[in-house]
Amino acid sequence: MGDGGAVNVQFTWTDLYSEEPIGLCDIKFEQASILHNLAALHSQLGCQEDRTAEEGMKVACTHFQAAAGIFQYLKVHIYFVFIGGFLLVSSLIPCPSIPCSKIN
Repeated sequence: MGDGGAVNVQFTWTDLYSEEPIGLCDIKFEQASILHNLAALHSQLGCQEDRTAEEGMKVACTHFQAAAGIFQYLKVHIYFVFIGGFLLVSSLIPCPSIPCSKIN
């Protein structure tokens, strides 16, 4: 490979449902997977906060807003991930709605 040449790197993981190894040479898909996992982590952290206290509610809202921003970015910029995006969409963490706009 010369200067400025393309690199073919395979990203491999094990599918959760089939337990089969899968590999793709697509950096955009890998980026989307990492961002999705980061957003899912923020969702989980928001769910684990004590939302009965004011400070916990603020921290939870910050996590939920971070997750929403990442998911919005994926929706707008990496749309192909959601075409039949079974692996990505299926792992979203459900969390009850809370009125973050009421906290200042």
